[in-house]
Amino acid sequence: MAAAVASRNPELIRRAHECYIVVSRRQFNSFAEPRIQYSDVDRVGDRLPFNLGSYRLIVGFNFSTNRLFFKELLKHDEYDRGSWKR
Repeated sequence: MAAAVASRNPELIRRAHECYIVVSRRQFNSFAEPRIQYSDVDRVGDRLPFNLGSYRLIVGFNFSTNRLFFKELLKHDEYDRGSWKR
């Protein structure tokens, strides 16, 4: 559902793409480094949820290989339910 809403929200698409580009082009050695650019990013296991207004962009990030994996784009209420953690 969030993806369908997001497709009609150009600002959300722009912010998600910008976040993805910035993070994917950086060489991060630890979780502390993405927090310099995005102070509200969290770490939940091997995933990094970024706050994008009323949405959360959840990515997987492997620090040893510096690879970024898009996982989910959720509204805050969907994120709060926590089913994405499984």
